[in-house]
Order: sequence, then structure tokens, then C-alpha cells
Amino acid sequence: MKKTDQKPIFPLFEARPGRLLRVMIFSGGSGIEHKLRQLGVKPGDCIELLRRAPFDGPLLIRVRKREIALGIGVAANILVEAAECDLP
Repeated sequence: MKKTDQKPIFPLFEARPGRLLRVMIFSGGSGIEHKLRQLGVKPGDCIELLRRAPFDGPLLIRVRKREIALGIGVAANILVEAAECDLP
């Protein structure tokens, strides 16, 4: 059996604040993807989860020097992996 170097992919809402993550794919429909692209978030981007509001409140992320608040429902549709990347 071959050992793979693949990192696990998980929904953004499961990540801990302070982690650097790479956006892998959007699992929602085209409406979610369109909205996220309008906000400047796309697959392949390196993002940082800055903080989480309590009681399933919004998440604050940084992507390309911008801070964006995302609701928990949107964050559930963003699949990420832990990454060692530099934020621009």
C-alpha cells in the first residue's frame, strides 16, 4: 500500500482560529460559488481563519489582505486543507 501525502479536506467551519488554510473546492451550488468569487475567494487561495463568533455565529477570514465575514452556512460549503502558505 502506498503512503500518500494528501492532507485531509474539511469544511472551513471546523477549522480553529489562527490556522492557515488552502481553499480546495466549494461544495454548494453555483450561487455559493458566484458569491464567494465576488468576495474574492476562489479555490487555490490561501486564507487565514481569524476568529469565530460564539454560538455558530460568523467566521472572519483573511484573504489577499481583506477581511471577510462568512456565515456558518457558507463556511460549511468551503472545503479546505491545512496549508503552509504565505498570505499576500
